[in-house]
Amino acid sequence: MINNVGINETTGQREFEIYPNPATEILIITLSGKADFVLIDAIGREVKQGVIVNQNQISVSDLIAGIYVVQVKTEHSVYTSKFLKL
Repeated sequence: MINNVGINETTGQREFEIYPNPATEILIITLSGKADFVLIDAIGREVKQGVIVNQNQISVSDLIAGIYVVQVKTEHSVYTSKFLKL
């Protein structure tokens, strides 16, 4: 009996992308379609939120340096990613 344990990786185009990472002034979020986003700081507070349509530039210049989580909610999925604010 073989038990396969691991992580399934999908290939092809990613539906959600953030850059540059690390960021200083602007964070660009790219996805296909429309979604809501939330930026969450290291202690779990929502520091920014809004709506993304295909690609948006979000100003992060007012955030203090640290690690943040970006949560993007589409109609069918929720994506999360970390980014570093310098």
